[in-house]
Amino acid sequence: MTIRYSGNGIYKYIIKNNLNNYVTFTDKEWLLLYGDENSKPKLMAYVYETESMKSSTPQNVINNGRIAYKFSKLLDIPIILIHFAPGSTDVDVFWDNEWETNSYAELANIFSQFNLLRKGYTGKDVNRYLSSDFHAWQRNTLGNITVSDFDLLQTDINGLVTRVFELKRSFYELEYWKPFREDYKNFALLINVLRNTSINLNIIYNQFKNGVDYISKVKLFEFECPETAINKNMVVYEEKGVFSIDSILN
Repeated sequence: MTIRYSGNGIYKYIIKNNLNNYVTFTDKEWLLLYGDENSKPKLMAYVYETESMKSSTPQNVINNGRIAYKFSKLLDIPIILIHFAPGSTDVDVFWDNEWETNSYAELANIFSQFNLLRKGYTGKDVNRYLSSDFHAWQRNTLGNITVSDFDLLQTDINGLVTRVFELKRSFYELEYWKPFREDYKNFALLINVLRNTSINLNIIYNQFKNGVDYISKVKLFEFECPETAINKNMVVYEEKGVFSIDSILN
């Protein structure tokens, strides 16, 4: 278990309380879900960055990669593992049950198998905190698609994902914040990949002001996951209320 970026109060809470049934990712790791412009899931990718292509793989990356692989099998969606380093023209790719060193052009050929190459740009950045050679390639190559990242996963004792949390924070008071319409396309993508499972999709929202996370009380939302696929105009959620972070994560 690792943290995505050190300033997030919820991740700090998870670390402090040794909640080992939660999976997060460092600022050099991303678990991504790709879909078409209509939020139909196509491909999952576990991506990680190292200083050099010759660097050894950290144990947390190995562990998270295994969890991501099992997660993809549970969801019945193809997965690709990608290892890149800043400035390198090549990437290491696990695809078709083997590791290979590919150029970015060859990586695009893999994505083309899922009709993910489009003219133009993706509709939304994965996360405004992310900036890397891979994400620049993604923006320039993949075009008009939908892409979401997984923020927080809850697992059982076998390492199987049982719950997905989207983490949101801003300066808004808890009583006033609601999911933004501009995110509905991404929410629809997550709902569509989870819809034939028993995995719940939730948002945890906390207030963030003057560089401080306030997490003693957070707001919880739960999405409806129907049996049939949806689009961004069909997203339905329930506002569950305000809770202590302890009562949600413990």
